[in-house]
Amino acid sequence: MKSIIIKIFNSNKIRFFYWSHQFLDLIRGTDLYRAKNPANSDEPLYIAYSTAFYPGLLTRIFKVIPKEEITGVLDFGSGKGLSIIKFKKFGITKVGGVELKPDLVEICKRNLRKFKMSSDLLLNKDASIVTEFAGFNLIYLFNPFPCEIVSKVVSNYIKYGSEDQSNLYIVYVNPVCNDSIIDSGFEILDNFKHFASNFHVSIYRYSL
Repeated sequence: MKSIIIKIFNSNKIRFFYWSHQFLDLIRGTDLYRAKNPANSDEPLYIAYSTAFYPGLLTRIFKVIPKEEITGVLDFGSGKGLSIIKFKKFGITKVGGVELKPDLVEICKRNLRKFKMSSDLLLNKDASIVTEFAGFNLIYLFNPFPCEIVSKVVSNYIKYGSEDQSNLYIVYVNPVCNDSIIDSGFEILDNFKHFASNFHVSIYRYSL
């Protein structure tokens, strides 16, 4: 019986994770995990703008990256603000986000207010033209855009983020554009698959 329960849980663990956190959304009055019907008809009918944050993910990340070395985290494709909230709750004081969709930026602001938080930088702009990297030496990506955009983001990160840093880091969930990052001069420090996710997580460093 125990083995059957474990098998059922493993086959539905991601669905269970989102169901349980959608229930928490309901209780808290937040909107972090609920899916959203897109306004743009070119998008898939049903999209969830959330991220791959699971128990222990940040603990694993900061076993590889010295937490005390991080001056700020900038999340590209920050959506409803889940990663901003998670990093801040983990003790990172300077956290920002970049999101192209203005409606998601507004949802993010409301979610942050619910947690009595604010973002140090919240940009509603195309990621490929972002240059506001001062004070941020870790960028977080959950496969938010095509590889040509990733290459532009990383190039700008090196150009504008290296002015006041000794090391630059990237945490990339579902790293389909791994080659774009390696070709930019980053070295891979770790790659792992979290037990509650179907996605791999890669951690990179650029030494100046």
